[in-house]
Amino acid sequence: IVAAASHADLIFVLDSNIWISAILFGGDAERVVQFARTEVKLISSDYITDEVASFLQLYRPKLPHKFVVAVRHGMGEFAVPVRSEELAGVVRDVNDEPIVRLALDYGAIIVTGDKDILESDAAPAMTLREFMELFELAQDD
Repeated sequence: IVAAASHADLIFVLDSNIWISAILFGGDAERVVQFARTEVKLISSDYITDEVASFLQLYRPKLPHKFVVAVRHGMGEFAVPVRSEELAGVVRDVNDEPIVRLALDYGAIIVTGDKDILESDAAPAMTLREFMELFELAQDD
């Protein structure tokens, strides 16, 4: 995926599962988010932000509303418009389609733990661990 380009030329999309893990549990996911925010070209979308905020509100209802608003604001810094049309049948889970479309629109690599995206040939994708190895980031054991 990354052999042909220098790291500075790479664009990444962090799937919602990476953001959620970083926000709730820290660790490797948080290190990847912090690194990606400053060291690579990171893009996101309103869809990913909405998915993360909805998850937090549903599964962590005691989180203060201001916290969820701050998450939305922080993630919104990286939001870009999704330009392509629907990709019917390209990914098994229809909920993954907006993330794949975003990556295809901008030539980005998706960082995810979602097997459907990782096993699909629809867009380039890598795991959190692969991202950390690519950038030689220290990992939790």
